Amino acid sequence: NAVLRYHHVWNQKHDFSVMVGANIESKNYRFLSTIAGNKESVSHEEQSLVDGSYYNVTSSHDELTYRNVGVFARINYAYDNRYLIELNGRADGSSKFQKGHKWGFFPSGSIGWVASSEKFWEALDPWWSFAKLRASYGAVGNQNIDANLYRQLLTKSKSMWVYNGQIQQAYGLPTTIRESFTWENVKTVDAGFDFRFFHDDLGISFDWYQRNTDGMIVDGAELPATFGANAPKENAGNLRTRGWELQLDYHHRFDFGLGINFVAGLSDARTKVMKYANRTESSTISMADRYYEGGEFGDIWGFKVERLYQQDDFNADGTLRAGLPSTEELEKDGGVPFEAGDVKYADLDGDGKISWGDKTYKNHGDLTVIGNSTPRYEYNFKLGLDYFGFDVNLFFQGVGKKDYWATGYIAIPGYYEGGGFFLKEHLDYWTPENPNARWPRLMNFGDGNADLSKASHNYIPNDRYMLNMAYCRLKNVTIGYSLPKKALDKMHFQKFRVYFTMENIATIDHMNGLPIDPETGDNAEDTCWGMGWGQVSSFPKTFSCGLQITF
Repeated sequence: NAVLRYHHVWNQKHDFSVMVGANIESKNYRFLSTIAGNKESVSHEEQSLVDGSYYNVTSSHDELTYRNVGVFARINYAYDNRYLIELNGRADGSSKFQKGHKWGFFPSGSIGWVASSEKFWEALDPWWSFAKLRASYGAVGNQNIDANLYRQLLTKSKSMWVYNGQIQQAYGLPTTIRESFTWENVKTVDAGFDFRFFHDDLGISFDWYQRNTDGMIVDGAELPATFGANAPKENAGNLRTRGWELQLDYHHRFDFGLGINFVAGLSDARTKVMKYANRTESSTISMADRYYEGGEFGDIWGFKVERLYQQDDFNADGTLRAGLPSTEELEKDGGVPFEAGDVKYADLDGDGKISWGDKTYKNHGDLTVIGNSTPRYEYNFKLGLDYFGFDVNLFFQGVGKKDYWATGYIAIPGYYEGGGFFLKEHLDYWTPENPNARWPRLMNFGDGNADLSKASHNYIPNDRYMLNMAYCRLKNVTIGYSLPKKALDKMHFQKFRVYFTMENIATIDHMNGLPIDPETGDNAEDTCWGMGWGQVSSFPKTFSCGLQITF
């Protein structure tokens, strides 16, 4: 890195600064792995990696090299600490792109007006003590891709051919590439304000922003099978995120000695997929891939549930009574007829049958967007009080809205025949004597999973059994006491404080008793086709005490 700076102030009003610089980054990565194993015996306590006659030795290696070069400049100007302007420019080059597409230019800038520094604002002070309006635009480049993505590499594997007693190496067709793909460009527009009131005791800050991610490097449009290879990567995706952030703070000490410190934050954002070459309205709905052109990122598709079927919904021969939507299309895929105690899906398109069309975003039958897995209305707040040496601090955090369709033994009763257990929360299942149960009739759902074509018909993703991952958690409580200055002087200490801390001690959630920690979210273990989802340790409750002494 190399940086050159210049700063000067004229007449105590004109504040001007310039910065120019450059940076170079180079990475060389080499990986070598050798594995040896005895084919016939596990009784050897020691194994030699060099004795190939006795041990099956396999090795693999990888090598990666890339370089980045950047030059940048910044100009700042402020007039009388009232009118502020900043201009930035950055040019970056990367070896990860083809010749002619290695460089990108990413400008940014901001303006601000400190209205409270104006002469007319004196009439509002001190109850409105500070006001600043600001706006900004910025672009940054993203080259977080494989260093060899633009190279036509051959895939290597062991062949079925043996020559001179050796298995021969096989090579597949080279990967297809687009020569023109280059940097992703992330452009953000932001507008906001900072206000303070009552001698700066109370503050409020607000930001609204729109972030456009243009030219995401994704798989290109699907190619016909006759092409003989997968579609190459290209700048074929665009996202648009709109969001806002709000922060409040209050600091004050009352005449009778009580001090209060409060800080709270709230934010929200939604992302829409503006372009995605291989996920269009004609693509098959996928629970695993939440990107599709024209949709909101994180959308969860499924059926809406009206209620559970009851015995009087069926004729004596097991068929549905007249006037109820047909379920034959779902039974073809599930293989099990609907019965009393199963879920009754809503016929949203009114065609007299429950269907999913051809399972595409364009023709989805009664499927609809039933939720979104993106966290919404994320918040936190901290409250601190102190009074004559005693102090109490509380910190809360949470998510106001988040949906999640989960699979596995914990989220779905009887999910897999090898599950071997039901939670007590699953025992509220339908029987003729319990018609208003939460869960459908007991049933082994075999290979149920999140794929729309394979899930058991009671657990095709639906809004009845969607998990509400919103929560509020008391993350930290700290209680302490500090000795007064008079006592500290006698002990020759600058500070003497004892404290007791508790973490993760209380949570409000919507899990209906299921042992799922909503804060773990999508990170809950999801191995083996989702069967283990939720089987992860929650954030532990911890209790600690301590002593702080400063000499």
